[in-house]
Amino acid sequence: MQSRINTALFLITALAACTATADPVNYTNYKLLRVEPTSQKELLAITQLGESLECQPGPGPQLFAMPADAIPALDDLNIKYEIRADNLQTLIDAARRENDAARTERGTSFFTAYHTYDEINAYMASLVALRPDLATPIVVGATLEGRQIRGLKISSGGANKPAVLISAMQHAREWVAGATGTFVADQLIRQEGIDPTITSLVANVDWYVVPMCNPDGYIYSWTTNRLWRKNRRNNGTSFGVDLNRNWAFGWGGAGSSGSGSEETYRGPQPFSEPESETFSTFIAGIPNLKAHIDLHSYSQLVLSPWGWTEDTSPRRSEIAPLELAMRNAITGTFGTPYTAGPAAQTLYLADGVMPDWTFGARGALGFTYELRDTGVNGFELPPAQILPTATEAFNGIKVLGQFAQLKLTVDLAEPSGLPESEVVPVNVTITPFNNYTIAPDSAKLLYRIGSVGAFAEVPLTGTAPNFSASLPPFECGQSIEIFAQAQASDGTLVTDPPSGVVTLDVINLDTILDDAIETDTGWVINPSGTDTATTGRWERADPTATAAQPADDHTTAGTICWVTDGRAGAGIGTYDIDNGRTSIATPVFDMSAYPAATASFWLWFDNDNNGTNTSDPFLIDVSNNAGASWTNARTIGPSGPGTGGGWLYYEIPVQNFVTLTNQIRLRFTVADNTPAEIVEAALDDFKIVGLADCVPPPGCAGDTNADSAVDGADLSVLLSGFGSTVTPGSPGDLNNDGNIDGADLSVLLSAFGSTCT
Repeated sequence: MQSRINTALFLITALAACTATADPVNYTNYKLLRVEPTSQKELLAITQLGESLECQPGPGPQLFAMPADAIPALDDLNIKYEIRADNLQTLIDAARRENDAARTERGTSFFTAYHTYDEINAYMASLVALRPDLATPIVVGATLEGRQIRGLKISSGGANKPAVLISAMQHAREWVAGATGTFVADQLIRQEGIDPTITSLVANVDWYVVPMCNPDGYIYSWTTNRLWRKNRRNNGTSFGVDLNRNWAFGWGGAGSSGSGSEETYRGPQPFSEPESETFSTFIAGIPNLKAHIDLHSYSQLVLSPWGWTEDTSPRRSEIAPLELAMRNAITGTFGTPYTAGPAAQTLYLADGVMPDWTFGARGALGFTYELRDTGVNGFELPPAQILPTATEAFNGIKVLGQFAQLKLTVDLAEPSGLPESEVVPVNVTITPFNNYTIAPDSAKLLYRIGSVGAFAEVPLTGTAPNFSASLPPFECGQSIEIFAQAQASDGTLVTDPPSGVVTLDVINLDTILDDAIETDTGWVINPSGTDTATTGRWERADPTATAAQPADDHTTAGTICWVTDGRAGAGIGTYDIDNGRTSIATPVFDMSAYPAATASFWLWFDNDNNGTNTSDPFLIDVSNNAGASWTNARTIGPSGPGTGGGWLYYEIPVQNFVTLTNQIRLRFTVADNTPAEIVEAALDDFKIVGLADCVPPPGCAGDTNADSAVDGADLSVLLSGFGSTVTPGSPGDLNNDGNIDGADLSVLLSAFGSTCT
């Protein structure tokens, strides 16, 4: 019953918001109907008989407020309908009583009810009184009707810290957004010194929180029209400008309206409204602003730039992992499914919006959170959902606060081992953030043999974020320590690992298959004969980009990969996996002579375009009997890391799952178990190697001049470089430690006079 009450109030008062009426709407003699017109003619007839509860009526199911005496006309026209409620006003009144009761009976928590403009301002003042050392009141500016737009600066002091801005309720009816903004300020202040994460966030970031950007409209939503969206500008024949279409970046396009009677009326010009104009001036004065979140409701979305165009925004490689991390933090709190992506592509075009301005004009990453729910209650979210909504959103905001502190990240792709006597490439991802850059010549890979002595440096080459270097050949059985480092443009040094090193053993590796998938090396589609997918089956192809599918294979110089149908089609769901599973298997490998074997590959897996996926994982199985039976070695998803697209590197230690035989095989399976989900996958650069025993070293380790004898000539080579530091393995450096010293002399003298066999 409760959801029916809230849904009805949302739908009915939405009509008043669309028509910009200032008079309360009474629906005592109206019924709530669900109709589904089969033609434009039927839709027109229904619209003439009743009142659409959609701001933009279109095809498909429609909800209408229909006068009781119009029902016979629908019957005469043979239009099918379903009566959802006999008396709409009864439902509206019940929902209003519930809101009043929640305010009266809220107990000790401020966040168990929605509050008025004055109550919110008074609560923020109480937070300042509680922690004047952290909280400072701010006044952004004044509204059209002369009210103050207030907020808080939350800071532990200090200079040159990154800043994060949280704004809320540009749209007056989105009450839970304002409550969430207030909750963010509350937690930053109350939990500082108690919660270690929040303490760190307040110590390292300056926070600006403005929970009510549209006070005039908010007060109107309390007194006259609960679903009022805009400010209270008198347009002559209508009221209100949509403040979140009035910002100067991307203003005036298809994602807003030029008509004052429309919900998305953008105003006569950018910053025509004092609310947006004064706020832009205030933001321009925030030093070192790195990020911004504008809170809205509803739809459960994390939206990134752009809103005004479907074109890919700059810094997309920086934004994509961040928006995914925020979404995962929100969803991981209570399991509430959120979807993340560029605003215009994920929701709809919206030009002149605040986050596009903070991103495009100020260079701060601007995001929109569309909070709970997905339409069951809509803007009339019950008071009982304020705290869970705010709590999960704050977890996403904390991720943004941690990101705002970043200058540079270094990610060393650790090799699984070092094959003896081979040059080994090492990949390092170095990503600058928040408008920092990588200092010239600072990207390096460092290594040494053993655990003592100086590190040798190898420059990393490439362009951000992809860098690489090569380690020189080493002898089987040696232990090598490595780490990577780079400096941000302000001189900050970042290493990976952050402290310590990665230790690698030099081993005897035999490469059994190194397959860039550019040619057919004997893979098998549907190896078990059990695939059921009707579209999106595996194929070798050059993929065409969609929102879920890669634009290119992973191989730098290649084009082909295994992909679940590489075509783009008319939309994201045209050629994705549908109606079951699709699988591929490697050729059969003989690994019987090896004590260990490692399979490595790059995967692309995307199943989260409709929110958190709960039914569609990616399975990697191994077999030691050519596929007669399989053992699962890795499951990716259905939710969490690795499910949001992007090429990711994986390794499978085969001996951990099956006994190594001459019939080793791997299988890759992905399925669409829920028809509404979008599922795509790709596989590239597969390699499998066997680990063999080290080959004993030659008998004359002191042969510096490679003439198969250890004699005076070798001693001369060593003594000529004695006391010097060299590249490990250079002539005279007999123990490969980078130094020609007494230890090398001992090696030579112990073998002096011998010949090599």
